[in-house]
Amino acid sequence: MLWNKSTIAELKRRIATGSLAAIGAGSDGQIAANRVHSLERHVRTGHFRKPIVIQPGRIDRDRVVVSVSDAAEVLLRDWPKPTSERRLAAIRACLAVMRGEKPPRVARQAFIVAAKDARILLGDQI
Repeated sequence: MLWNKSTIAELKRRIATGSLAAIGAGSDGQIAANRVHSLERHVRTGHFRKPIVIQPGRIDRDRVVVSVSDAAEVLLRDWPKPTSERRLAAIRACLAVMRGEKPPRVARQAFIVAAKDARILLGDQI
């Protein structure tokens, strides 16, 4: 299931009407409400579930990327291969997330692919 704003709105509606069984949330509406709140926060803020560690410049300067806005900033300001097609794809993915068209995981995955291509990826989780 794609967790976007319309999906979260549907989950909220089902919580309010008590029809959670159809989405497999069980009988405990509070657990489902907490999950919806967590998913809504990730979609709204663009935070990644797992951080990405890169080294865009000097060896002693690692950078931890935790959100779509962090990723976009690195892609626009600190990227070592400015003409890379994968960098452009990651920028497009970040824009799509910021517009609310895609979930943050799409931008995260595109950023990881671009970082591998630029050989600056140190790790995609801490």
